[in-house]
Amino acid sequence: MLGHPQSPEPKINNKNSNKNPSDRVFVLYTPRRLVSGIITNVMSIKTLGYWLVKTEPSTYSIDDLARERSTLWEGVRNYQARNYLRAMHSADRVLVYHSGAHPAVVGEGVVVGAALPDQSALRSASVYFDPRATKENPIWCAPKIRFVKKFKEPVSLVHMRTVPALAALKILAKGSRLSVVPLTQAEYQCVTSLALQNGKLSKRSSER
Repeated sequence: MLGHPQSPEPKINNKNSNKNPSDRVFVLYTPRRLVSGIITNVMSIKTLGYWLVKTEPSTYSIDDLARERSTLWEGVRNYQARNYLRAMHSADRVLVYHSGAHPAVVGEGVVVGAALPDQSALRSASVYFDPRATKENPIWCAPKIRFVKKFKEPVSLVHMRTVPALAALKILAKGSRLSVVPLTQAEYQCVTSLALQNGKLSKRSSER
């Protein structure tokens, strides 16, 4: 049996062997440990996570991510946001949000590696230096995020506030300052749909 060299061969119940071969009933007995292994593997399949990460475009923009193709998401210095970074896994989907004068979701990324120690916390010349961090206890972490796309038209914070399906979006909460927040799949899909609609409207306007 594939994957189990020492497993017994599947048994075939062939009690009706005296009948015409085409009328025989075959019952396949699968080894119990193989079935158990299949169930374990299915149960271990992880559901995708969805996230929104904020960045100041003058510091690091979606264009920078597009140019570099991927980056370690360094510089997060809030414990709750750090915990969210730790919870990220490869293949999780990410919305990139520009904060600042024109806050908006501007593109998509994907997590390509679990969070690693944020080395910027250990570099004294870095603006993200934290004197409490050590190699043994780096405190902060940084997952690797790969560029997926830049939206043709961003989805502004003002626009998102008008969409009922996004009423529970964490960045819309009063006083919300976290630079990393989880999303539901529905919220993620809603924002990307809005981006697609904005792009189509912009194209129609330019063709007039």
